[in-house]
Amino acid sequence: MRNTREKGSILRFLLILVIAFFIASYYFDFSLRDVMESPRVRENIAYVKENAKPLYEKYLKDTIKEKGNEAFEFIRGYLWAAFTGGLSDLKNHRPTVFEQNAPRLDLGEEDDEEATASDDLSQEGEEPSDSE
Repeated sequence: MRNTREKGSILRFLLILVIAFFIASYYFDFSLRDVMESPRVRENIAYVKENAKPLYEKYLKDTIKEKGNEAFEFIRGYLWAAFTGGLSDLKNHRPTVFEQNAPRLDLGEEDDEEATASDDLSQEGEEPSDSE
């Protein structure tokens, strides 16, 4: 089995190749459909398909499987437990983890006093209206 660095370099090369193809097709103004329908390209694609499977089996399959398992374990271990725990808290009308850990703000009396004071200040600065 090859090391991870070699596998990563193969994936990086393939990604760069695909991006380069799309950039070239944009700047050189050629149709992908016309290119893909030509007999020579179809023969080349068939050849690549025949040889890509052994390359995938040899270099990429184990890496993809390992990374997929790691991602699944992460999701199952951390995210799924938090998600289902939060849903059960909501269902049972208990405070969620966010509500338990969020800073508390007392918006009661102070806001009412400030609002009244600001209303008084705005009324003092107003000019008398013509309707009086």
